Amino acid sequence: MIRNRLTRPAFTLIEMMVAMALSLGIMLILTESFKMALDFVRSAHSTGEMISQLNGAGILLTRDLNTDHFMDPKTPLVNGPKLSDQRLDLPGWPPSTGGFFRIYAPPVAVETTDPQGFNINAPAVNHQLHFTSIIPVGSGGSAFTALSGGSFYGSETAEIAYFLAQMDPPVGKRTSVTASGQPLYNLIRRERLVAKTTAEQPSLAPAAADTNVISAVGPNVNTMASVMNATPPFRMTLPNSFAAGTPRFGDDIVVSNVLSFEVQADWSTSGAVAPPRTFASGNTDAPYDFLPGTGLFDTGATPPPMMARIKSLQIMIRVYDPRLKQSRQNTWKFAM
Repeated sequence: MIRNRLTRPAFTLIEMMVAMALSLGIMLILTESFKMALDFVRSAHSTGEMISQLNGAGILLTRDLNTDHFMDPKTPLVNGPKLSDQRLDLPGWPPSTGGFFRIYAPPVAVETTDPQGFNINAPAVNHQLHFTSIIPVGSGGSAFTALSGGSFYGSETAEIAYFLAQMDPPVGKRTSVTASGQPLYNLIRRERLVAKTTAEQPSLAPAAADTNVISAVGPNVNTMASVMNATPPFRMTLPNSFAAGTPRFGDDIVVSNVLSFEVQADWSTSGAVAPPRTFASGNTDAPYDFLPGTGLFDTGATPPPMMARIKSLQIMIRVYDPRLKQSRQNTWKFAM
C-alpha cells in the first residue's frame, strides 16, 4: 500500500525577515515602555523628595513665626509680643523692651511676563528673616536646647535666622554645567540661645565662647534686651557662603538646591512710608510686596529704617533637581 505524506515547506527568507522585523518592533516598543516607566518613577521620586524638603521647611517656618517675638506685654495700639503688635506706624511708638524682628526683602527684577500677563520675578537669593522667638514652657523647662562641649543648655528664648548660602568656594552647584546656569543655594536656619533675662545668664555662661549655639559677646551672654540692638556684635552675622568644615553648617541646612527664597510683607503705614503696591499697579502678589527703599525692616535699629506695621508675611521657596532638571515651589502665608 502506498501512502502519500504531505511535507510542510520551510520558512522562506521573506517570512523570516518579516518575523524579525515584527520581533524588533515589539522589542523597541517594550524598551520604550520600560524607559518611560523608569522616567516616570524617577520623576515621581524627585517630586516626592522636593515636596518632602519643602514640607519640612514649612513646618519649621510655621513653628518659628507663630511664636511670640518680643518681651512686651500686650498694650492697646502700641506694643505687644507679636510682630503686628509693634505699631511703628504710629507716632510715639516706644521701642521694644526685649527682642527684635528683622526682614531684608529688597525688590527683585521682573524677569519676564507669562502668556497670561502675570509677572515672573527673577530669583530672590538675598532675602533674609532674622528674629527672636519666645516659647514659655513653665518652671524649669527649656523650649530651645543646644549641645556644647558635651553639655546641654536650654532657654525659653532664642535668636533665629533664615537665609541662603553656598559653600565657599562654590562647588559648581548650578542648574546647568555652563557658567550661564542659575546658581543653587542651601536654605540655612541658624539658632542661638539667648538669655531671657539677666537671671538666666549664669546658666548659659559656660558655653559663652561657643557663639555657634549661644548668643554672647566675649564672656557675656546676650539677653533679650541686649540682642535687640541692631549693631554688631550683639546679633549673629548671616554669611552668604560657608567654608568647608564650618561647625554645624551641615546641621543648619533646611533645604538644598534652592533657586529662590523670597519674602514679601503686607504692611500698613501712617503715611511716611508708601503702602504695598496694588494688584492694579502690576503687583500680582498684592497685598504682599517687597519692602521699599533699601528693603530693610528692623525693629531694633535706631531709628528703624521702615516705620510701618507688618501685618503678615508671604514666603516662597523654589527648589530644583539638577539630575532631572525640574523645579517645584511652595508658598506660605503667616499672620504676624
